[in-house]
Amino acid sequence: MVRENVIAQLANIQTHPSVRLAQEKGLVNLHGWVYDIGTGSIDALDADNKTFKSLAKHPTTVAVHARPAKAVA
Repeated sequence: MVRENVIAQLANIQTHPSVRLAQEKGLVNLHGWVYDIGTGSIDALDADNKTFKSLAKHPTTVAVHARPAKAVA
């Protein structure tokens, strides 16, 4: 349920106008992490395959990539 909540909150924060604008300008990537208090490990949501990976082993993992607006010709 914790991981599902991370996914839901990432979807929720993308509805905020300032976050959406920053994403469209290519200024921000979003990260979703789960901290295991027992082990001290952090798992990060990977946008490419929608799974959680060890942040220690995959430090560049991003949950939601910035999506620059397409140029209008």
